[in-house]
Amino acid sequence: MLRIKPIPEENASEQVRQTYDDIKRTLNAPFIPLLFQYIANFEEYFVYVWGKIKANVTSEYFGVATAEAINFTNREVIGIYSPTAKMAQFIHRLHPEEKDHIQKTVYDLQILNAKLLVITIALREGVKGVVIGQEQMSRLDAQQYEVDIFDIFHTKYAKEEKEIEPATRMLAPLFGTNALVLSQYPAFFTHIAWEMEHLIKEENYLEKRVELERLGMKEAMGLPFTIGCSYQEIMAYAGHKPHLQELLYILAETFPSQFPRLLMTTSMMRIALEGKFPLAV
Repeated sequence: MLRIKPIPEENASEQVRQTYDDIKRTLNAPFIPLLFQYIANFEEYFVYVWGKIKANVTSEYFGVATAEAINFTNREVIGIYSPTAKMAQFIHRLHPEEKDHIQKTVYDLQILNAKLLVITIALREGVKGVVIGQEQMSRLDAQQYEVDIFDIFHTKYAKEEKEIEPATRMLAPLFGTNALVLSQYPAFFTHIAWEMEHLIKEENYLEKRVELERLGMKEAMGLPFTIGCSYQEIMAYAGHKPHLQELLYILAETFPSQFPRLLMTTSMMRIALEGKFPLAV
């Protein structure tokens, strides 16, 4: 397990807390994504790299890139996923106001997933250029440095639809918290998790996931500003801190692998809720 731990807002220094506030405003996120809570262990680098990320996020290019990722994912997922009868019945039983609220939350979550898809892939590609980091990571035991992120499609779901844990844990890769506003809708997330558990076994799912990652790579490589992951930058701002190789592993391996799947999951949610092709963004 990692020796560095995520830094929640309540335990953050003043500088980190101010950066957290800026991240939430810029990404329109209700919580600090877990990625940033880990990078915050390297405070100087965290503040520096967020400035680089923000310059891209607020660019016209980034808005177009994330919309393209969402529209691509919606289009491809609807070709490989159809809600089961159980899911359709569940959606039909939802109270209209409850359904509307879930739809809005899922739509916002999909946009956040798309943003983090591009950001994490850009960070990964930048770290790949850090030769010394590559050499360090090649000698690591990957299991030793795995982040304890809950697998959305793990089989250990509580069978009771009233169970809150599946819903709160489902978004842990994003927020790293159980204090989620969606905890009153665990049954919907439990249904989706079971649907995705079956879908990921299909070859066409794997093909679409690879295509989505390629698109994310294209969008990340087209960002108008450098992302702040050169060897000189990382060593200048984080090289003096312990556990540097853990930072490199998080940026290069852990989080970039999460968001293609998370983005596809939110497309499934929209398809199940809307009962039709999701509207373009």
